[in-house]
Formats: sequence, structure tokens, C-alpha cells
Amino acid sequence: MADYTGHASCPFARLPYRETALITLMNARRIALSLGAAICLTATVHAAAPAAADAAFLKEAALDGQFDIQSSRLAERLGHNEAVKKYAAQMVDDNRRIENALKKLAMDKKVDLPVGPGDAHHAALKKLSAQKGDAFDRAYMEQAGPKRQAASLKQFQQAAANAKDKDVRAFAQEMVPVLTDHHTRAVETAAALKK
Repeated sequence: MADYTGHASCPFARLPYRETALITLMNARRIALSLGAAICLTATVHAAAPAAADAAFLKEAALDGQFDIQSSRLAERLGHNEAVKKYAAQMVDDNRRIENALKKLAMDKKVDLPVGPGDAHHAALKKLSAQKGDAFDRAYMEQAGPKRQAASLKQFQQAAANAKDKDVRAFAQEMVPVLTDHHTRAVETAAALKK
């Protein structure tokens, strides 16, 4: 077997041809495996990201949930009517649980959720916090009552039926009964205020 007699600076210059070919083949395999791993990793990361509509649903649910929590905490403090205070306490408890599940799902799906309620919600909270007594109760139920809960329920029902990501769809399906209860309680509490 003849020795490979290539250029003197080549690290394989003194190795036989078969050994040089074997080293080159091993390097090619390492490169191919590295590229394959990079492609698989990229595909996995892209597969984990939900569709734009699903991500938008998660973000909107986070904003609305923060508004429900903050407005209900105001109602616990400033509310006059006991039915309103009871409704508000239930809203805080339920929305905290929803928020925790939503944060976990968003983290798993690599969706950045907004922190706190949005600008429109801030304005409504500011206006609400200026109210006192019965006027506060009416304003709170107008902001966080039947209309608001019906809109939230509809949003979750649509995601439960149409979300592309199975985990987002399952989350929405799991929360629909809770939001149905919120709507029912909101209607009952609003009716109690009118008596």
C-alpha cells in the first residue's frame, strides 16, 4: 500500500490513503449529524409556537383576566352591596386560578403575555376607583358584569372550538364551565342590585 504524499502542511500528509479517507468520512458524518440535530431542534421550536390567532387569544385572555382581577379587588374594598362583594371575591379567586393556568400554557408555548391590564382597562379602572357606594356597585357591574362576562365566555367558546393548537383548545374547553358560571353569577348579582 502506498503512502499518501501530499503537501507537507497537511495533517494527513504521512498517513496512508485509507486512513485519510476514514478520517474524512468520520468528519463528514459528524457534520451531517450536527446539521441534522440543528434541523430537528429548529423544527421542534417552530412546532411548539401556536398559530397567531391562538397566541392573540392567550394575550387577550391575559389582559381581560387582569382587568377582572383588579376591578374585582376594587369591588372587594369599595363595594357597598354584599352581593357585589361576594361576586367580586369569587371573580378574584377564579381569575387567579385561570391566570396561573394561562401563564403555564403561555410559557410552554413561548408566548409572551402582557403584564397587567392594557391602556383601555387602565382608564376603566381609574374611572371605577373614583366611584363610591351604590354608584361604585353599579359602575363595577357595568364594567365587570353580565356584558363583560358574556364577551369573555364567547371568546373562550370560540377558542375551544377553533384553536389550532390542541393545548390552547383544551385550556379554553376547560375554562368554559368556569366562565359560564361567571356569567350566571354576574346576571344574578346585577339583578340583585336592581331590587
